[in-house]
Amino acid sequence: MQSNDQVNEYADNPLINACGTVPDSLTLAKRLRRLPPLPAISSGTPNHIRLHQAGSLHELHIPTNEGIRVAVTLDLLLRQSYVHRRPDSPDTWRHLYSGGIDENNTFSRPLVAAIFGISGSGKSRAIERALERYPQVTLHEKFPGMAGPFKQVLWQKIDVPGSGRATDLAEQLMISLDNALGTSHFEPTLRSSRKNGQQMLRAWLQKASSHFLGVLVLDEVQNFFKLPTKKSRTSASNRGERLPLRIVEDEALKFILTLANTSRIAIITAGTPDGMAAFSSRISTSQRMTTGGFHQISLIKSAEDPYYAKYLFPTLCQYQWLDEKLPPTPELRIALFEKSAGVPRILSNLWFFSQRCALERNARSLSMPDIDLAMQTFMAPLLPAIAALRSDDPRRLLIYEDMLNSETL
Repeated sequence: MQSNDQVNEYADNPLINACGTVPDSLTLAKRLRRLPPLPAISSGTPNHIRLHQAGSLHELHIPTNEGIRVAVTLDLLLRQSYVHRRPDSPDTWRHLYSGGIDENNTFSRPLVAAIFGISGSGKSRAIERALERYPQVTLHEKFPGMAGPFKQVLWQKIDVPGSGRATDLAEQLMISLDNALGTSHFEPTLRSSRKNGQQMLRAWLQKASSHFLGVLVLDEVQNFFKLPTKKSRTSASNRGERLPLRIVEDEALKFILTLANTSRIAIITAGTPDGMAAFSSRISTSQRMTTGGFHQISLIKSAEDPYYAKYLFPTLCQYQWLDEKLPPTPELRIALFEKSAGVPRILSNLWFFSQRCALERNARSLSMPDIDLAMQTFMAPLLPAIAALRSDDPRRLLIYEDMLNSETL
């Protein structure tokens, strides 16, 4: 018996069958992990080749417990989104013919989850790895109500455009959906000199619904809001105040709320904590927008953090492109944590640039001065932000609004 058939609501639904078997947490952890090939070098491998091989470090991903929970949430929302859209139900087709939104039917439980963390914490990577478990588009050779083959779109992910405007959001959604389906359905609209954001969003929704879109992921939701300048944030932090984010325009957020309330397409929002605070205040209630789950992607708390000390740090140390390997000592583990402030992306970049520094001086092994030099050169723009994070001083953190922890919201 397939795992989908063991859940009564999932049985005999081709849309849910396209999601594959229901995974357990251990299986998820293995599938989410990405380990690039270990360094394969010899004494004769030139340094410029070693440097390019070291670029694979950016693909390294070891899921945290919260990252695994994110994948579980996504799997739940994806399958639940199809429970009330069975293709053998007349109600499903009536809903599709209405354009994908039935404004007379507001669901008591929207399928919405929120994932937030500071920049570099790994939230986007966690989502992307979870999505990669599923094909974006599945071709059904036979499908209820269709005479021929049919394409089902399981997921769609976009970054909210920097402008935060409905027209630009709609363009992103249209381009992304056309790319997934291999069509040019929206090309006339995209070429038009007269664009209406709401009409475009409705047109996208009608197409997405007709292909049974399961999950829509909206990353970088803070882009719906205008961030105050650093100068004004610094001035406010000196007064112990927080400057509120200002919404760019209401159209896009109104559409997302309508989509959540009146369709069965699941929505996952992701962004920085300041974006979470502003987003929740504009979407009526944060409770309604986290019915599918809330995930805070935290930083590494200390050099003794089990995830860092047992998994990430030892694995990272296996990826050295020098002739002699620097051993994974406690001193190195502490130094890397302190210099990165526990931000996974900074940690990974620091390890890469440190090796670049060592290769550029034709060293046989990596050294602590290489790590220091990498921080002072390639990563110099991050130093003030890292210092603010390490201080854990709310006033200093206010200057770097996108790096705030949820506790300071």
